[in-house]
Amino acid sequence: MRLRDLIELSTVMLALILIWAGSSKALGDRHRLQASIEGYAILPKLLVVPVAVTLPWIEMALGIGLLTSFAPPIPALGSGVILLGFTVGMVTSLVQGRRGVDCGCFGVGSGHSVSWLSVGQNLLLLGLAAMAAIPAQSNGLQLPSPPIFMTATAVLTVAILARIVFRLWRMV
Repeated sequence: MRLRDLIELSTVMLALILIWAGSSKALGDRHRLQASIEGYAILPKLLVVPVAVTLPWIEMALGIGLLTSFAPPIPALGSGVILLGFTVGMVTSLVQGRRGVDCGCFGVGSGHSVSWLSVGQNLLLLGLAAMAAIPAQSNGLQLPSPPIFMTATAVLTVAILARIVFRLWRMV
C-alpha cells in the first residue's frame, strides 16, 4: 500500500467515524448529551448547552469536509483539535477519579463510560487525523476512490462489530 493510499484510507475512515458519531448525537437525546458533557466537569456550565447543540453538527461537518474538501488538511486539523479536546477531557476525568462519566463518544446512553480504552481509541483517531492532514498533491474536489472507500467501510464495519461483541461479552 502506497503512502497516498494510506492517507486516503485514514481520511475516509475518520470521516465515516465523525459522521457516525455526530449523527448519533444529533439524533439522540440532547439532554443526555448535556449531562454527559457536564459529567466531565471541565466546561463552565454556561457553555454546556451551546456545546451540546453544536458538537454533533461540527462532527458531521468535519466528516463531510474530509470526504469532499478542496483542502483536506483543514477538516483534518479541525478533527485533530476536537479529538484532542475529547482526549484531554477523558484523561482529566480518569485522573480525577470520575470513572462513571458517560463517554458520549457515539451518542449517549450506550452504557460506555470513560475508560483508558476510550482514551486509546481517541489516540488512534488522532493518528487517523494526523494521516489525513498530510496534504494531497492535487487540486479541486477530492472524492475517495471506490476501492479505498469500500476498504475503509469494511474496516470500520469490522471495528464496530468487534466493539459490539466486546460489549456483549463483558455483559455476560
